[in-house]
Amino acid sequence: MEPAGNAEFKSYLSAQTQLKELSRRTYTSHYTKVRNGVGEDLIEAEEDDIIDYLNSVQEDGASINSYLNYLSLAISVRRHHKVRTGQLDRMRNTMLARKEANKQANNRSIIEAGLPTISEIEAHLELAWNEGRWREFIILYLIIKYHTRNRDIDVAIVRDIKLAKNDNLNFLVAKNTHINFIRNNYKTKDKYGRKSFSIKNRRFMSAVFNYLEEVEDSGDKYIWLLSDKNNNHIKPDSIQKYISRVTINGVGQTTYNKVYVTHAAKSCNVQLLKSISERRGTSVELLLSAYDLNCK
Repeated sequence: MEPAGNAEFKSYLSAQTQLKELSRRTYTSHYTKVRNGVGEDLIEAEEDDIIDYLNSVQEDGASINSYLNYLSLAISVRRHHKVRTGQLDRMRNTMLARKEANKQANNRSIIEAGLPTISEIEAHLELAWNEGRWREFIILYLIIKYHTRNRDIDVAIVRDIKLAKNDNLNFLVAKNTHINFIRNNYKTKDKYGRKSFSIKNRRFMSAVFNYLEEVEDSGDKYIWLLSDKNNNHIKPDSIQKYISRVTINGVGQTTYNKVYVTHAAKSCNVQLLKSISERRGTSVELLLSAYDLNCK
């Protein structure tokens, strides 16, 4: 006999053929929390009861993002079973509006409080170079010069382009004349497709080759940039924390991007905005709206 709530979720999950394993585990965790909290199958529960439970979760400290994740899954499960979701849909719209208002207020407060300056960010990069912290220099360089998100930096370093054929991975292909930065796995890949850049900066090239010399005794065909002390590839859910340990004051790549977008917007540097847009994989309009900035 199926445990309570298992049948409705198994039916839903089996239909989500596009989901990767990590997403399946996340969905399962979210479903289990909401189903156990509500106390009955989500397709049987009253919408008010689901909302009341999620409100209690938020009162206990859950973020708006967590609330929306739980709510969206409840809606998806009910829609899969063709059960009404009107109240849940309206609550999601309310929470999305609240999230947007909070984001705009937070962005304004960060800007008013003072972001790290470009000079401070560049000095932090310079320090990594001077101290021979090659991996950190590579990570910081990609964030600063290519405006990457966290996932983009999860790269395998190879010397042979023939080893960079996996369309689900990102690569740094180390050649004698340049480094190919190939991005197959990033947030907006579906819209912008595979991205490839040829990096000829001498310091960056030296940092890559120096890093390879430090770790390439493993014999593996891929040398992972994001790895533990034993050179084992870290798990996807550890990437954000890993990168925050490298950035200045632990602010992370999002704040770095805010610094450069804010600088470009305040000076109406259209060329810089276009460069950030191209390298990050997002539109200029979205960059400006994300940080509540204007450039006319």
